[in-house]
Amino acid sequence: MPGGIPGLFNIFDYDNNLKYDSEKMQEDIDTYGLFTYADFEEYIPEEIYEVFNGKYLKVAIAKELLTFEDILYYVERYSIYW
Repeated sequence: MPGGIPGLFNIFDYDNNLKYDSEKMQEDIDTYGLFTYADFEEYIPEEIYEVFNGKYLKVAIAKELLTFEDILYYVERYSIYW
């Protein structure tokens, strides 16, 4: 994974097979919830939200892997590519 985008990957714990631990993943989702595209529609196209699994960024924020301000920085930095 390229540098400069912490918080957009490795949000969930892995199991011994290096796959997401589905039980822990569901626990995180149940605990923290998920974003919807409505949370991002003023910032990015829906296709970008989908490509970057935007719904799971709510978990990343709750786990303090990034902030919403970090997300807005990424949007500003990379929006020239869409």
